[in-house]
Amino acid sequence: GIIVLFVLSSLYCGALAFEMARQHTIWKRLHHGLTHDGASWAGDYLAERRALRGADATALGDLLHERIKGRTELGWFSAGLQIKLGLLGTVIGFVIMLASIGSANDLQSQGLDTLIRGMGIGMKVSLYTTIVGLVGSMMIGIQMLVVDRAADRLFALIITLPDRDENHAD
Repeated sequence: GIIVLFVLSSLYCGALAFEMARQHTIWKRLHHGLTHDGASWAGDYLAERRALRGADATALGDLLHERIKGRTELGWFSAGLQIKLGLLGTVIGFVIMLASIGSANDLQSQGLDTLIRGMGIGMKVSLYTTIVGLVGSMMIGIQMLVVDRAADRLFALIITLPDRDENHAD
């Protein structure tokens, strides 16, 4: 389960990074005064800002920020969820280990061998899920940090994008 979540989260981070790069390319075109056909965060923001001429555009900036940064929240949630799943696996491993102790009837050689084997399985489950959960969370966290910084940068670039049509007004 944790590995599947890690793979899906990595794919999501890749899709976010691709979208940030695509939107940055569109921003460059708009920054250089070129046009762009189709929807884009920068184009939509400029069109809405033009429509608000003279009005307070703070709420518009907040909406753009949510549109860009809101996409990263799922990735951060996934990183936290991986830690929690790892800890859940730790608890399950300890339950398996303690169940083997509770089911030991005789502590003769055959019963002791079964007890040690059951405890070993419980410890394996416990330690492996903890390691996989922590490592997966750290790796997703690193990916999300890169995507989050790209989102911050893109937001700052779009907010400061000059409105070319303002120069031609009046």
